[in-house]
Amino acid sequence: MISDEELIKKSKEISRFLRSKAKNIVSKRNELIKKPNIFYVDGHNGKHPVIIFSSFPCPKYLQGFCTPCLYSNINHSNLDKDLVYDSLIDQTSFVINNFDDLITNKQKEVGYKNLNIRYPNNKLVTFELCGEGSFLSTPEIPKKHRDKIINLFYDYSKENKLNMQMILEAKATDFLKEDFEGKKELINDLNMTLLFGFESADYFVREVIYNKWLKLNYFESAINKGKELGFRTAGFVFCGCHSMTQKEIINDVKKSIDYLKERDTAIYLMIPNLQPFTLNHLLYSYGKYGFIEPRTILEMVKYLVNDSNSSKSSYYFNGFNWSIGGLTTYPEPELFLFSNGNNITCKECSTKIKEAVYDLMNSYNVEKFENKMEDLNSCECKKKYEEFIVNEEKNKIDIKERVSLNLQFAEGKKEEYVKKWLKNGK
Repeated sequence: MISDEELIKKSKEISRFLRSKAKNIVSKRNELIKKPNIFYVDGHNGKHPVIIFSSFPCPKYLQGFCTPCLYSNINHSNLDKDLVYDSLIDQTSFVINNFDDLITNKQKEVGYKNLNIRYPNNKLVTFELCGEGSFLSTPEIPKKHRDKIINLFYDYSKENKLNMQMILEAKATDFLKEDFEGKKELINDLNMTLLFGFESADYFVREVIYNKWLKLNYFESAINKGKELGFRTAGFVFCGCHSMTQKEIINDVKKSIDYLKERDTAIYLMIPNLQPFTLNHLLYSYGKYGFIEPRTILEMVKYLVNDSNSSKSSYYFNGFNWSIGGLTTYPEPELFLFSNGNNITCKECSTKIKEAVYDLMNSYNVEKFENKMEDLNSCECKKKYEEFIVNEEKNKIDIKERVSLNLQFAEGKKEEYVKKWLKNGK
């Protein structure tokens, strides 16, 4: 039987190959990038901007880690490194100079449970700062630039008497190297939240299939360090890796949710989408990856919101310890969950689930969500879905063998796949 290390190596090799070819669909700029990439996710107080600073690709992306990701396949400047790093401040200035249009006006007044409100009569605004892999990654954003970016937002909040919640998307290993000593007041004033890549509590899913390169003891050390410094903490849970059955995905997500709840860490459930030039997309293109069913998402969301209030680490305004993402992202994916035409879940039920999940993301009204889900029990597609789950489990082979076979298949098809997608102008 092939070892885990060999599977990890093969997965990385395939991802590196695909990502090297994906470069052909973007171009280097002979100028500095003055605006960050921004996309919005729905949240309890409106649209949350995810601000992705552009400098250099994520080092882990270049090494082939994080199988579903194509985050770093965006335009970069080909000018001098120091100029590129200094342009990060220009990108920050763009956001600050357009703060109302980009952030404040897209958000509404809400309750502020568990957050520090410095200006009781004024609005709270929420935004997320990212590198292409990690805001705390020095090759992407050097420390002096990180500190200046944070301080520019802090100064703006004081000048405009704005309550802020600043979410830093980061790798746990990067945070462990970062010195935040003596910054507890800043952390508290900005309601700073660490949103770590975590993906799964299961070793094989996290390290071999997702290829995360994250030991649990590092993640736990980062959570503990963050809490000691006064950060709120959260972790991404990815639901939908290749080579897994629907039931295995549900059980893995439940296990990961329990793991984070036990550590009083908020859960960011990441609904998968398909980016071209990724291993997942290659397998999907040849019928080797069935993608995730809307009814599977439904089971995971129901578990997520069960007993979901938090009185400590939650960074959400009404005290819930979860959020849901993946329904919008950048770069624009080839396929979102609810646009998949091959679902067993019927189109009508898929639409109902989609609308219910979107409403839940905005309202956090769990009772309303649960009432809507009762309407789905009588549809014929529920029985088809349940039969599919039973048959999938009955006919499956060992998961390690499944992964090995899929990697062998991807290795044999990667050249053909790339030619097809480059020919199509993707």
